[in-house]
Amino acid sequence: MKRQKKLERIDKIIDRALKYCGIEDMVLERRVLDLFPKIVEKKIISHVNSLNIEDRILFVKFDSPTWANQMLFLKKDILKKINSNLPKKFIRNIIFKS
Repeated sequence: MKRQKKLERIDKIIDRALKYCGIEDMVLERRVLDLFPKIVEKKIISHVNSLNIEDRILFVKFDSPTWANQMLFLKKDILKKINSNLPKKFIRNIIFKS
């Protein structure tokens, strides 16, 4: 009698394949850039000029120093929400600039 293999979740298989191909970080970066507008309010997004990720740090550029400064109060919550929507803790920090 043959022993049946245990079924694996497809997301686990895909994550393992991305890691094997060496593109896991690129895919996670894209997910973060797609997630950010969904996590913060629309009125905040309207003041964002650009999003960039370097060395697992998310850089968010705003149209004014006031908005960049205000976002410091939300930083911890945004970071937590981003990482909780990814298969692993990926973003180490968020820097808000104007």
